Amino acid sequence: MARSMLWACLLLAAGCAARKMDPAFQGGTNKEFVYIVGETQGGDIRLEYKQGLTVLDLVSQRGGITTRGTAEKIHVYRPSEGKTLSCNLDYNKIEKGDARQNIILQGGDIVYVPKTVTTALYDGFKAIFPPWEDMMGKGAQWAEMYAASKAAK
Repeated sequence: MARSMLWACLLLAAGCAARKMDPAFQGGTNKEFVYIVGETQGGDIRLEYKQGLTVLDLVSQRGGITTRGTAEKIHVYRPSEGKTLSCNLDYNKIEKGDARQNIILQGGDIVYVPKTVTTALYDGFKAIFPPWEDMMGKGAQWAEMYAASKAAK
């Protein structure tokens, strides 16, 4: 109990918020594991929790953040007594040595690396307009065909 209160105070002092438990996180957590999801080189995975594991350690184990990910807005979710404590971290600051950003994880923590805004928009267009990806991918081919037809005249 005292450890949870200390964690809550530290998160709130760092500008993080406590909110009601999201059922998506409530059902999937297990204190023997930590979870990393989102835009990392190694993809989503559940790893065995080891004491002293930090956000830097976990993201590094997965090969870092992809170019599709937002390093400045990593989210850490920690289930605690029917609520989820959440904290936003800046991975760029962690890499530069900001120890306040590089929190020590606990079993059951979920680290989420979100997409960049442009990636999310692009993925949205692909979902709404399936030919969008074909047009984008075949643009070079169309340019070559057009150039070839101009040269043939």
